[in-house]
Amino acid sequence: MPTLLAFREGPAIIRTFELFENKPDVLMIDGDGILHPYGCGQACYVGVALKKNTIGISKKLLFGNLEGDKIYVKDKNLGFRMRTKD
Repeated sequence: MPTLLAFREGPAIIRTFELFENKPDVLMIDGDGILHPYGCGQACYVGVALKKNTIGISKKLLFGNLEGDKIYVKDKNLGFRMRTKD
């Protein structure tokens, strides 16, 4: 299921991270974090499991409203849109 990506891909990300000799302090994860329909996407899952800060990066907005380049959920700014090209 698309909204449960963390349970399919998260364990592989965690195993791969454990192989790193030099561990980064922050991870950029291909998947949503708090901007997820359940409020806890793949970036949150991996961050909690590894006790690391994560940034969720997604190709599509699954949840929230886009106003300019800011993403709002219930009138609270929870994210930003970054476009590298039109």
